[in-house]
Amino acid sequence: MLSILAMTLPAAGAVEAGTDPAVSSATSFSGGIGLNFGQAPGDGLSLGLGGSHRVHRFTFGFEAQFLPPGAMFISNKEVGQYVDLTRYKIRDHGLGGTGARGLGVMGLVPVCFQDRGLGACAVVAAGAVSVDSSWQPLVSAGGRLVGEYPAQSPVRVRASVQVLAGILRPSGFAWSASPVQLTANLGVVVDAG
Repeated sequence: MLSILAMTLPAAGAVEAGTDPAVSSATSFSGGIGLNFGQAPGDGLSLGLGGSHRVHRFTFGFEAQFLPPGAMFISNKEVGQYVDLTRYKIRDHGLGGTGARGLGVMGLVPVCFQDRGLGACAVVAAGAVSVDSSWQPLVSAGGRLVGEYPAQSPVRVRASVQVLAGILRPSGFAWSASPVQLTANLGVVVDAG
């Protein structure tokens, strides 16, 4: 039994050493649409474009995200619980309440580890959000889970879920960015060359 084990161990070591893969790298471009909660008033769709470079299983990228104009309405009854409304000029929309409107532009830098189409990323996001026509900075950091199918294809479908913690959050009279921001995306990834 020991002689069989002694013969198998060196053989297994030789096989592993002989299969050392060449450095694999690729540049990819991506685009997608997502549902965004907590980064801009009205919580709605987000549109994104990005580029990334992969070496082995690690990916570094840059993405631009556009948060289209959104709006939300809060009744005076809800606001009145927390604020003396007689001290403020409240924009009444004919329904006895106030609203917040906004849109945003974000830059995201994800650093990911991916294997067989599944991945986990650390993400830093920075940008600006317009809350009632006043542009304010938004900085967040967190993580992302990614799935791509088919994993080895030069054109893949990507689904991801991202959770960010707001570090610098914009706010208005009736709205402020959430301390926890969630985005669920669906898109396409295309390898260049």
